[in-house]
Amino acid sequence: MSSKLEAYRKAHSPIPKEHLAWELHGSGRENFGRQGKPVSLPLPRPGPNELLARVDALGLCFSDIKIIALGGDHPRLAGRNLAEEPVVLGHEVSLTIVEVGEKLQGRFQVGQRFVVQADVYYRGQNLSYGYATRGGAAQYCLLGEALHSGDAGSYLIPVLDSTGYSEAALTEPWACVERSYHLRSRPAPKPHGLTWVVGLAGADLGNYLLGEDFDYYGGPRRVMITEALGPVVSAIRHHAFRLGFEVEETAPLARLLPLLEERRTLVFDDIILLGKPRRGLIERLTTLLAKKGHLAIICPEPTEQRVPIDLGRVHYDFIHLIGTSSPVIMEAYRGRRSSALTEAGAAWFIGAGGPMGQMHLQRALEREHCPRTILATDIDEARLRVLKDRFSALAEERGARLMVLQAASVTRELIRNLTDEEGFSHILLLAPHAQLAEEAWQYLGEKGILNVFAGVARGTTARMRISPICTRGCRIVGSTGSSIEDLRFVLAETEGGHLSPDSAVAAIGGILAIRDGLSGVAEGKFPGKVAIYPQLDFPLIPLAKLKESLPAVAERLGAGRFWNPQAEAALLEQMLP
Repeated sequence: MSSKLEAYRKAHSPIPKEHLAWELHGSGRENFGRQGKPVSLPLPRPGPNELLARVDALGLCFSDIKIIALGGDHPRLAGRNLAEEPVVLGHEVSLTIVEVGEKLQGRFQVGQRFVVQADVYYRGQNLSYGYATRGGAAQYCLLGEALHSGDAGSYLIPVLDSTGYSEAALTEPWACVERSYHLRSRPAPKPHGLTWVVGLAGADLGNYLLGEDFDYYGGPRRVMITEALGPVVSAIRHHAFRLGFEVEETAPLARLLPLLEERRTLVFDDIILLGKPRRGLIERLTTLLAKKGHLAIICPEPTEQRVPIDLGRVHYDFIHLIGTSSPVIMEAYRGRRSSALTEAGAAWFIGAGGPMGQMHLQRALEREHCPRTILATDIDEARLRVLKDRFSALAEERGARLMVLQAASVTRELIRNLTDEEGFSHILLLAPHAQLAEEAWQYLGEKGILNVFAGVARGTTARMRISPICTRGCRIVGSTGSSIEDLRFVLAETEGGHLSPDSAVAAIGGILAIRDGLSGVAEGKFPGKVAIYPQLDFPLIPLAKLKESLPAVAERLGAGRFWNPQAEAALLEQMLP
């Protein structure tokens, strides 16, 4: 290691008086930066309770594209006037502390490295890094109390000195991937939550039963009952008397539902429907579910009805749609509760050719419980070739059957043969299109799970048959982002040599290349992630063309094509000023 690189790693390099930052001044790409370039700003000095961090690496995310498109209308910016208070996006970062405020001396040191759990809460307010808080599309950033002493403690996760800058930054998207396999449906209505039981006209409500474990961990704090009767109501009242929770029988649904929709004063942790839902009802009820809310459909009679389901709510609010054909309510909660892949099952990754799709596929093939059969589809032939090239040998090594196909070539007969007529145990939606969810849903097998991972906009509805939810115990779940625990886990896997986040990198660039990199992300130009090095100045380079531009760096690529800490070190040696 040269003295130049060693000084950089230990943060012994001089701190500049100014730095470059890509500020977003409004919606649209024309408002990203000034005249297509970053702005030069005075370098901020940390206050007593702040840290000044150098941004060593930044992963570009499709979420950044959404911020640029929506500007102050983005949900996490809540109407912020970006013309007066611009934001710096970028949440997949690797940081090094270069200056410590006086009140933080002893707790933090110059040269310490961190990644950031971006979903920051401080005094109950969401101050997400790269959204409400200025993020990593800059050469330096200030880290205030929200980051190091927020509601969940510190959102700064320590990184070993031996970890590469890019591989550290990319643990954030990998943590999002990891979280999608750790979703668990509740075994009962939420303890101490608000539950609404709705009897639907035409159902023989006297035949419904509550079942066991409704009082799991003490039962709900309140149950509202609308147009239900018989043993279910008696059982709920029995539990209420025994445990002390409140029961309220309400006005008829036709009167109550419009009031709830208008006032928005109540959100439900669990909504339980007894009988066959009428058209449009489920779509309306999901708007009344709290985050991580469960909608349980108890429908013993067969139905081919299709209902609109807001996939955006499922994705962003972790909504669970569960059900049973049994007249016993609690049977809906006893189905397959985990979103983890199963060794005996078959998995389908829709939109697998993109950066996140490749991560999901890599994870599926490298984990201990690798599915026996995997179908990976996309519409881009170049991406499909990359998938075959990258993963065919690994699948063979793991004893898994991997089929990589153009999406248009998927037929019912093919899926029947591929899954031995059992259907898929797991379908992951990685492309934000409702039609794909509608088409794939019919191919789930017994107790199969459709996981809405793609960031579909709220209000994007798919017309789904409800019969599989009830008759086959299928579930619809969704996930977004990650937790501190997810990020710690992925970082530990990386630093333990069990995961290589860098293998997802398809292009690299310096601080001036961020705009071009985001354009490439928006257009799906690269079959993988774009890694930016904000302290360097060089144009965007696809790894496939690295040998032409930086041959000494290209020589360090893993297997001649994969980005890694060795290639990164060669890049820094050559490009650091």
